[in-house]
Amino acid sequence: MKPTSRDQKLIICVVQKDDAQRLLEALHKEGFGSILLSSTGGFLRRGNATILTLASQWAVDNVIGIIAENASERNEIRDPGISLQVSEWYVPRGIQVHTGGASVWVLDAHLAGYLPIAASRK
Repeated sequence: MKPTSRDQKLIICVVQKDDAQRLLEALHKEGFGSILLSSTGGFLRRGNATILTLASQWAVDNVIGIIAENASERNEIRDPGISLQVSEWYVPRGIQVHTGGASVWVLDAHLAGYLPIAASRK
């Protein structure tokens, strides 16, 4: 069966900036063209990155596998950010939080659409 534009999927993946470059290189190494966009906000005030990848519906599981291998989950010690006055009975210490991983959405590419923008105006 000949692939059509309806067989294409847009994979949107949000990861921490720490994982973004490694993931992008892994996707490119496997032949998946991807675009990296910086994102703001996020849990624990950490930077995020959004990666857009276009793939055939038969390659979606392969892309998700690459994401899982390169967007690692981990435990980090973070400052609790409590602004209490330090006294003898209170010693601020870091808290352990589970972080990392990825949020992934898979959309039909023909439904996502695009708006061509003219390069020049007359």
